[in-house]
Amino acid sequence: MQIKKEDIVIRFASRKEVNFFTKAGDINLCFIKQAYSKIASSPTKLGEIFAMGIPVVCNDGVGDVREIVESVDAGAILSNFNTEEFKRVIAGFDTLLKKDPATIRSRALGYYSLDKALGTYASIYKKLIG
Repeated sequence: MQIKKEDIVIRFASRKEVNFFTKAGDINLCFIKQAYSKIASSPTKLGEIFAMGIPVVCNDGVGDVREIVESVDAGAILSNFNTEEFKRVIAGFDTLLKKDPATIRSRALGYYSLDKALGTYASIYKKLIG
C-alpha cells in the first residue's frame, strides 16, 4: 500500500471536534510514550476508538494495549519505532481496512463491558477479603 502525503491530514482539533475527526479516519494511530508510569495504564482512547469500529495501530509497552488489540483483532502493534516495523504495519493496512466496524465494536464490548468489569472487581475483592 502506498500512502501519499495528501492522504494524511494533521490539524488541531478542539475537544468538541475530537470525536468527529476520530470517526473520519479509516485507521487510528495511538502512540503513547513508553515510561515506567505507563506499564500499568490502559488508554481510554483505545476503547473509544474500538467503540467507533475503527482499527488501530499502536505501540507495545503500555499497559494491556497488546492484549486488548489482539483480543479485539482489530489492529497492529509496533514493538519498536524503526523503519522495518513501520513498513510491516503499513503492509498490513489493506487487511485492517477490511475489518468490519460492527465486529470491532462487538468484540470491544465483550472486552470493555460493564458486566465484565464488575465481575473482575468482585473477584478481586473476594480474594482480598477472603
